[in-house]
Amino acid sequence: MSILSLPLASISSTAAGRRFAAPEVHFSTSSLKVISHSHRNPPLTNCLRETSRLPDREFNPQAAEMNTVAGNAEKQISPPPRWRFLYTIIHKAFIFGAFHLHRFRSDLRNAGCTFYLVLRALHTADNDKKSTSTRVKLPILKAFHRPIYDLKWHFPWEDLLRKMESLRVILWHPNDLYPLMKLKMAMGNAKRQIPSDPHWGFCYTMLHKVSKSFALVIQQLDSDLRDAVCIFYLVLRALDTVEDDTSIANDVKVPILMGFHDHIYDTEWHFSCGKKDYKVLMDEFHHISTAFLELRRSYQEAIKDITRRMGAGMVKFTCNEVETIEDYNEYCHYVAGLVGLGLSKLLHASGKEDLPPDTLSNSMGLFLQKTNIIMDYLEDINEIPTSRMFWPRQIWSKYVNKLEDLKYEENSVKAVHCLNDMVTNALIHVEDCVKFMSALRDPVIFRVCAISQIMAIGKLALCYNNIEVFRGGVKMRHGLAAKVFDQTKTMSDVYGAFYDFSCMMKSKVDDSDPNAKTTNERLEAIVKICTDSGSLYKWGEPRYISSTASVPGPSFWIDFPWKSPISLKHTLSQAIWRILTRYQRNDLKYEENSVKAVQCLNDMVTDALIHVEDCLKCMSSFQDPNIFRLCAIPQIMAIGTLALCYNNIQFFRGVVEMRRGLAAKV
Repeated sequence: MSILSLPLASISSTAAGRRFAAPEVHFSTSSLKVISHSHRNPPLTNCLRETSRLPDREFNPQAAEMNTVAGNAEKQISPPPRWRFLYTIIHKAFIFGAFHLHRFRSDLRNAGCTFYLVLRALHTADNDKKSTSTRVKLPILKAFHRPIYDLKWHFPWEDLLRKMESLRVILWHPNDLYPLMKLKMAMGNAKRQIPSDPHWGFCYTMLHKVSKSFALVIQQLDSDLRDAVCIFYLVLRALDTVEDDTSIANDVKVPILMGFHDHIYDTEWHFSCGKKDYKVLMDEFHHISTAFLELRRSYQEAIKDITRRMGAGMVKFTCNEVETIEDYNEYCHYVAGLVGLGLSKLLHASGKEDLPPDTLSNSMGLFLQKTNIIMDYLEDINEIPTSRMFWPRQIWSKYVNKLEDLKYEENSVKAVHCLNDMVTNALIHVEDCVKFMSALRDPVIFRVCAISQIMAIGKLALCYNNIEVFRGGVKMRHGLAAKVFDQTKTMSDVYGAFYDFSCMMKSKVDDSDPNAKTTNERLEAIVKICTDSGSLYKWGEPRYISSTASVPGPSFWIDFPWKSPISLKHTLSQAIWRILTRYQRNDLKYEENSVKAVQCLNDMVTDALIHVEDCLKCMSSFQDPNIFRLCAIPQIMAIGTLALCYNNIQFFRGVVEMRRGLAAKV
């Protein structure tokens, strides 16, 4: 912790249900700007007025004095615009310094203000958590003394870091670059092919917004089948938007779901719900209805039938929770299995494919839906105003009392076991999915179906045994998705991808996991299906994982497209592992390590105390009372903060804060 940030942390409080934290100074394209977070940071004087409302309900006279000092200090902000800006920032970023700077003569006050803000800006750049590359940061930090003389200098920190993060990923996975470029060009071509007709133009534009991947893969279908699939997807997406909106009362939602198959024939019907692009989809639904009526009658009947059945199934689970695994399968059948059945009907109506067994079509949808439910746990459980809970009680109740308990750190081990149970349940549908895809004849239709299934098995491989599912940090990288789009052309590609991702999961299975045996059995069954196909790795090597990146530590896969010795690959992998584990060794925050955590904390506090003697000597030498107060207050706050932290396990729970009344006394 820097001394620049110490006073800010010292006075933060959770009294009255809010945490008052000083704003941070960030770089922008024009000048330094303050992000004040007005909804969480009331004005300074209001914040100080509340210091009298302490938990013990006692009036604090020091708080009243601070209120007066704060008001006087704010009134004495220098009138010139440049100084007014600087003093406004310092009042928000360094409260105690602002209290005392106004006591100094103007030249010393201005010098102190500027000195603090320059160092605060440097400190902000140094501690930017979004930065992952010292190569970008180091030159800026070394030369930071030069820009303070440049009146026009600025640095777009966040924009550059975002670009550098993308570049870093590409450097670790250089063979992603070509598929990414091809995917970018394909998406541009697909957007240029959007029809000029207002109704169809709206439909394809919305399809690109709500599902870029699906919009891309259907572009190569014949026009009549492409239009039918587009409308089919948007109608069901609109129906799903109504079901997902938890702000709609059930007495309003149920009739809409039950009658949605009739609304698609009404070119004037619309219903406002959802967010962002989905809200536009619902507000302008008449475009979809108009386009729907232009489809062939056989397509219309298939879409209507699936919409009716899906709406009725959604109503059933609007009023009932998912209790058993049978309920879970039934819910996934209504919201996704029927999509597989409907798509099969559309393909059969086009004359391009035979009608497959319903069980296979249903499994295609269930596999995708269960993958999405697993990945979206945190988003669904944090939904406002009420949570969406699709994980079956029969599974999660074996590990926790409430589904939301899985997201808490103290339940991390149980959460991972529950997650692995869910992934294992989803793997049961893989065999049917492979049978469905192997029966497809049209290469374009095959790609439409196969890409989504490979993406699903890839996402499950990322999620398996990964606590980050409950932190919201699991996503398939864009380069890997682009590789799936580029390389999926035949059934051999499907076998290779399923084999790779199954091996990925097998290497992550923990023998202590209660579902380890079942998981291994299902993964071995998938591996056997792929190897028995006889078409595995016709290029002779894996596509999605590296067969030589085997190092201690967490499981991860890196693509090495160059032909280098195994020893070099091992060295590179070790270096990457060290970088990864730098972020994964946060073991002190877990409850099972509480004793070790407290001992480590005490060691850190003891190390800090070595500087106290020098601080006392320095303060005792000051003659000016204003300068003395300016230096002494942060030091007293520091020793007080250490006293609160010492031997206190709550430090690792984020609830150790000096109350504002005590800060006012200081």
